[in-house]
Amino acid sequence: MEWRGVSVGVLYGKHRKMARGAARDLLSDADTLRTVRAARAVLRQVGARFVDLGLADDPRSTLALLVCRPPAVVLNVCDAPLGDSALEPALPAFLERLGIPYTGSPPGALAFCRDKPAVKACLRRAHVPTPAWVVVPPRRRPPRWTALPAIVKPATEDASCGIDRRSVVASPAELRDRIAHVHRRYRQPALVERFVDGRELNISLVGGRTPRVLPFGEIDFSAMPPDRPAIVTFEAKWMAGRVEDRGTRPIPARALPRETRAALRAHALAAWRLTGCRDYARVDVRLDARGRPFVLEVNANPDLGPEAGLARAWSRAGGDWPGLLLHVLSLARRRAPRAT
Repeated sequence: MEWRGVSVGVLYGKHRKMARGAARDLLSDADTLRTVRAARAVLRQVGARFVDLGLADDPRSTLALLVCRPPAVVLNVCDAPLGDSALEPALPAFLERLGIPYTGSPPGALAFCRDKPAVKACLRRAHVPTPAWVVVPPRRRPPRWTALPAIVKPATEDASCGIDRRSVVASPAELRDRIAHVHRRYRQPALVERFVDGRELNISLVGGRTPRVLPFGEIDFSAMPPDRPAIVTFEAKWMAGRVEDRGTRPIPARALPRETRAALRAHALAAWRLTGCRDYARVDVRLDARGRPFVLEVNANPDLGPEAGLARAWSRAGGDWPGLLLHVLSLARRRAPRAT
């Protein structure tokens, strides 16, 4: 697809505070800014016109630019407008209202994937295995939960916000404390889930109605200290050099039985279809001690940066990051309304 002279808007957040959670949750924005800089370089190389759509705490100037001078296509890498991840679906909805094609999943899929318990319920109804769970709303007594160890997460956050070394609990007292922490810090229900203590795999998908399933990735926990749980915490994802970062090395998936690989592929495609993802997504899976896969969550619009898991999976399939970026943009551009 020809890009010379095509105006490409890059929509991202550059806010100064989060609506809730911890101040460090802003660290994920630094990674987004690196993605924006890398995208600018690629677009210049192919002759496209880069349109900066950085969304600050007062978004009116950016929104006015979209109305008055709409670009041909928008690269949407804004997952927390005004510092609030709950607003992520609002920007794609606005772009659809204006008739501007954009990358990534539509508003409904973004809102759905953000609601982890709802996705798990949908997967279960479709016979896609997912760990047992319960949701504990604020000001509600913790359940009589006996499946320990368990992992406790905010029910509607992403980017590993709210997940740290204390998220895996081994006693009723730890469970109560962690639920209270989620309620207090994130002001939302807590998701209590049976902890599957085994291999963690990432399945990336790219494409249209029937996406391409990319070579699987895996998290190598072999360097994780024994006093830390084998999970991908916020520190592991966003704080380079920390113990958790060094203990969660992403690698190509190690050998898997043929039937397990087939099941993982089928589960990932089912998750894509059930949640309505589009263009690109990532499905996170754990294997239990018997090698059985359990889908943990579905990530619509995962990190698109050149160092992220999606880019690594694309590379394992023989591509480079500029090619991934332009492919995703091409998928969106093909959805542009036709002139009548």
